[in-house]
Amino acid sequence: PKYLRNLALDSAYYDPKSRAMRANPLPDENPEDLAFAGDNFIRYSGDAVKLAQNQLLCWEMQARGESIDVISNPSQAELTQRQFADKKKKLEDSKRSAILAKYSDGKASQQMDPRLKLGQTEVQQEFNREGRLIKGDPAPEVRTKYEEDVFINNHTSVWGSYYNRA
Repeated sequence: PKYLRNLALDSAYYDPKSRAMRANPLPDENPEDLAFAGDNFIRYSGDAVKLAQNQLLCWEMQARGESIDVISNPSQAELTQRQFADKKKKLEDSKRSAILAKYSDGKASQQMDPRLKLGQTEVQQEFNREGRLIKGDPAPEVRTKYEEDVFINNHTSVWGSYYNRA
């Protein structure tokens, strides 16, 4: 039985009325090596996710006035799901190719260096415990087109909102 898998008091909760133990009673172990990893593990594996996606698509189509039901006609729902996925993929591919044709110079087909995708560089910086820079280049100062820290009319701090009619 499920409720005898882990008898610790802080283990997963077992609901005796519905006979459900949704959480994994042994969370520190690999779920693929366990005989039982909780009811949610079964709920979100296999075709359960696909069935939920089909049901959601059918509900959206019924809201638009189409008569389709995943319970009464699962073959039609599956076929509709596949057609919808194909149309979506074709639309995404056409959008991507249109953007590449408009803005690309042919370099987009080349793969980007994976280090650049994450913003990694070879620059080394050292910081102290307070987070202040000890060694390395400081971050460049951010410049704006607006004047900053300009005190007018004998004010000692910036106040009010900025409004420019120009």
